[in-house]
Amino acid sequence: MKNRLINGGIYSVPLRNEQGYGYLQFVDSLKLFPTSNLPGIALLFDCQSPNRLDLKLINRALLIAPIGLSSFTRAISKLKWDLVGVDSFTNSLYLPDVKTPWPPFLPSATKWAYYEELGNTDKLHMSQYENVKHLDFPRLLNAELISFRIYVELKRKMTGQLSSIDLTINNFLEEYEFDLIKDLPVYSSLPEELKGKAIR
Repeated sequence: MKNRLINGGIYSVPLRNEQGYGYLQFVDSLKLFPTSNLPGIALLFDCQSPNRLDLKLINRALLIAPIGLSSFTRAISKLKWDLVGVDSFTNSLYLPDVKTPWPPFLPSATKWAYYEELGNTDKLHMSQYENVKHLDFPRLLNAELISFRIYVELKRKMTGQLSSIDLTINNFLEEYEFDLIKDLPVYSSLPEELKGKAIR
């Protein structure tokens, strides 16, 4: 058990370039959302510190909408995520809408759609780009990219926008992730009704 993530566990994540620690809460979605077919969900908190914080000092506001998580079984040993504590979920736990070009995988989208519940294929809705542009794409974020995603979002909060020259991108996975998220708005700047929700 000590090398497995715990449902409800809040973990410190070492950030790149010795920038201290970010924080996330792990959700075992197979237990809480058994119909979602997601192996795990990460709640990334809007919190950074030079040293590991105690549980009660961690800001629980979300840095981004909840995101699907993959390859998390090695996070503790390889990525050095440390368990800070286990806590119940707050109102930050929800399954957001995610956008997709339609039809998927075309070089340039002519139409757009969104899925409810982080990509539930039974809940697909056609839409206009203006109604979904603030949403993330459906995917499982590799646990090795969590530190990078926190790094990007913290920089986005400071500057309001990003370009690749603002970042150090180390590999093709980071480059791919950056291309997916570079045009997203700062999550905390969105009105509550648009956080993880398409405009209906």
